[in-house]
Amino acid sequence: MRIKRRQRAEEKAMQVPVKIVIPLILCILPVLFIVVIGPGVMDIVKLFGQI
Repeated sequence: MRIKRRQRAEEKAMQVPVKIVIPLILCILPVLFIVVIGPGVMDIVKLFGQI
């Protein structure tokens, strides 16, 4: 009984990273790109707007 329960817990623990990757890609990475790349894009737009 203990061995089966431990094996089930280990299987669930191995599935957690796979389930975390999807929200990470869909929610966190786009916001990170906006924060990191956004100011540079705004400066480039201002630069080309003056020409």
